[in-house]
Amino acid sequence: MITKEQFKTLQPFEQHLKTAQLGYIRGVYHSDIQVVLPIYSKLGYKLTNPNCADCVLTMFKVLGNEYNKYIKKNANKK
Repeated sequence: MITKEQFKTLQPFEQHLKTAQLGYIRGVYHSDIQVVLPIYSKLGYKLTNPNCADCVLTMFKVLGNEYNKYIKKNANKK
């Protein structure tokens, strides 16, 4: 599960996280990958190749799942 700080870091990438859930992703820059990669690594995953589109898609799918879990878990705390 991601932390509140990690959630805030992922918020600017919400559109990428949503489209990854649909099976595609585009417009992700290397700088974007560098921002979200530490969160992915803390979850126990490793990005094999940041130039591999499928690898980046998988990373955003995983992060999207965690992002959505965080939203659902904290929906009642507002």
